[in-house]
Amino acid sequence: MSAVLVRVPHRATTRVSAASAALFRIGFGLVGLILVVRFFENGWIDTQLVDPPYHFTYPWLDWVKPLPRPWMHLHFGVIALAAVGVTLGYRYRLSVAVFALSIAYVEAIDRALYLNHYYWMVLTAVVMVFLPLHAAFSLDARSGRVDASFIPLWVAWLLRFQVGMVYFFAGLAKVNSDWLLRAEPLSTWLPARSELWLIGPILTLPVTAYLLSWAGVVFDLTIVGWLSWRRTRPYAYAVLVGFHVVTWMLFPSIGLFPLLMSLSAQVYFEPGWPERFRRVAPAGSPSARTRLSPGWVVIALGYVLVMTVIPLRHHLIPGDVKWTGEGYLGSWQVMLTEKSSSATFIVTDRATGDSWAIPPPQYLTERQRMVMATDPVMIRQTAQLIAEDMGGRVEVAADVRISFNGRASRQFTDPDVVVSGPGRPPVSAFVVAQPST
Repeated sequence: MSAVLVRVPHRATTRVSAASAALFRIGFGLVGLILVVRFFENGWIDTQLVDPPYHFTYPWLDWVKPLPRPWMHLHFGVIALAAVGVTLGYRYRLSVAVFALSIAYVEAIDRALYLNHYYWMVLTAVVMVFLPLHAAFSLDARSGRVDASFIPLWVAWLLRFQVGMVYFFAGLAKVNSDWLLRAEPLSTWLPARSELWLIGPILTLPVTAYLLSWAGVVFDLTIVGWLSWRRTRPYAYAVLVGFHVVTWMLFPSIGLFPLLMSLSAQVYFEPGWPERFRRVAPAGSPSARTRLSPGWVVIALGYVLVMTVIPLRHHLIPGDVKWTGEGYLGSWQVMLTEKSSSATFIVTDRATGDSWAIPPPQYLTERQRMVMATDPVMIRQTAQLIAEDMGGRVEVAADVRISFNGRASRQFTDPDVVVSGPGRPPVSAFVVAQPST
């Protein structure tokens, strides 16, 4: 143990080429720029952020509101400029800090817009603020604003953790009876892609869903190990890229996640691998060491610990996270559920005792209504919204039914529990027991 305690810091402080880390930065910046283009191209700035009269908020972030239309468009212009700055390595720390804050603000506006890769981009941008990823292939390095060409090895380790945690925890989440024994939700999703050329008929076979489900578990749980082993690294990376290409072809709605992970995972190669394409070798000695500040060690280890605890916290909460939704955010539950739902709200006049059922407010967007009807926190917020719309003189309960991973529709919320008002009950008080496996 004493030898390990000496060897690890010694290895961590070794200076290595900054080329792979710089390539990570470039790929991240390019994906950030594509993200902005997609928002403009699809009109999402208006339809998802500006136009909706109501947004589902996160705890303690109900003060976050969208900017007026022209300012919101300008905000995305700022994100684009920051992404360009990150890509080029120009005023890198300022650029990545602006990018992190700007994307975090957009994500905080509406809980219904949460996506795993947006969450990952926010986390990664925050981490990048403290890492010298502009030490190579950057305008900052060319102008002499940064000690160019080399970084301490621990920087590469932290980037590898940032990529690897997604795969590992996504694989761990797949170790459940639905995924392994029922091949759900792939058994539901794959037949819907039967129109694909050549492979369409294969996707309708039940055995295909089982093979892909088990392959997905094995891939997620082992790919980091294969990438970390020098002998298997090139083949593992080829499999990783192929895996993401296939998932994007089968499920185009997955968006930028395949591209983001494919570009980022190259950080598992030797730090200097992109140097082979460089005409001039970097100056300086990579054998020198950097000082390892105890304070930064504590911060880095604390971050790793937090990022390990957050995806596992749902195990401390009663019920299945895929059913209750408690502990879902940040747990890397990637493509694990297929839910269809119907929601009505039972409104009771406090003065007369009369009750009647109403649908969710029509001014919610289609996406908001769809996500809300499967998320207890948003169901509770909708009930509160209805009560406020009626002047606060009513009590509101939720009557929601959900079909979950191929099962018959069943009751999700208890329609006898009032979920509006100042004494709003916890999720466990109005979400009924999880479905039978």
